[in-house]
Amino acid sequence: SKSLKALMAEALGDSRTQRPGDVALDFSYQFAWLRLASGDTLGAVQQLDRALGSLPSLSAATRGEVASVAAAGRAMALRAEIAAARGEIDERRKWARSLVDLWATADPPLQPVVAKMRSLASTH
Repeated sequence: SKSLKALMAEALGDSRTQRPGDVALDFSYQFAWLRLASGDTLGAVQQLDRALGSLPSLSAATRGEVASVAAAGRAMALRAEIAAARGEIDERRKWARSLVDLWATADPPLQPVVAKMRSLASTH
């Protein structure tokens, strides 16, 4: 049977030929989470940075997809948490602040994530 790493590589294709945004944001988040859970922190960071870096160029259709929109916040939070664990102060603040701005008026069930990100955005 194939390993998790081989299955993810097959599902994502060759990243050298993919443009940012070729993989849906919700799938990028899920693959980043799986990479992190399997011990591939660098792969998770690369996946998230590629996906989050493409946010400004997303099409109107993509911005209308509920799964992608929801994944944007989760991806920002995961990237901030990884940055905090790795001692990357600027990245931690960048993504934590971005999530706080995006979800400032989010529904009550999301407010614990906002509170955590607010803390990560302000700590030294």
